[in-house]
Amino acid sequence: MTSPAPTLDYSNRPNAYRRTHYWLNVALFCGAAPLVAGTIIITLFLTTYYQSLMGAGIVNILVGLVLFVVGVISLVVYRWLSPRMEYRSAWQMKSGPRVALLLLANFPSCWLCIHWARESPVTVVNQTGVAIDSFTFIDWNSNKIEYGSIGMGASRRAWIFPPGGGNLHYTAITSGGMIEGEADIYLDPDDMGHPETVVITAPPPSKGKLSATQP
Repeated sequence: MTSPAPTLDYSNRPNAYRRTHYWLNVALFCGAAPLVAGTIIITLFLTTYYQSLMGAGIVNILVGLVLFVVGVISLVVYRWLSPRMEYRSAWQMKSGPRVALLLLANFPSCWLCIHWARESPVTVVNQTGVAIDSFTFIDWNSNKIEYGSIGMGASRRAWIFPPGGGNLHYTAITSGGMIEGEADIYLDPDDMGHPETVVITAPPPSKGKLSATQP
């Protein structure tokens, strides 16, 4: 008489697996949620420069800090429970460090978003009647922001990070000579991400006259 094949009791394994990976999923959510939300906010801000999005970004940073703490705690619980599982795949063994890197990635991403948001987009419009071969802004710290060539009637934008409040000096080299002067705009580091437009209206070789208008 043949005896029946031995069976193993796996009844508790699915519940243990779910309990363990519940904490991993919580940590994964805590790492991914602020990262995705911050990416959406900074993308919308750099597209529209809608100032109310700055408030949304600050809220996301504060919520992200809370989620980071929750995520770290969840990851610690997961690491404490996972060795008690009878079998772990290679993906399961690597998932903890990957989620930890995701949580930590929020900090450099946050710094990068803040840096991008603080840069003021300044657009130069060439209405001199001739092409500008080289246009340069010089800030109050003697830092140069090169725009390169700007065709007749064309415009070019650059993002300027204001280390401190002040006006911009400019030089524009054309076939008729050099135009220089002060741009009638004031970049304030506390007024982050505020777009400015500078229109060069004076034809060379006379001194350029600038007017700054809000787009």
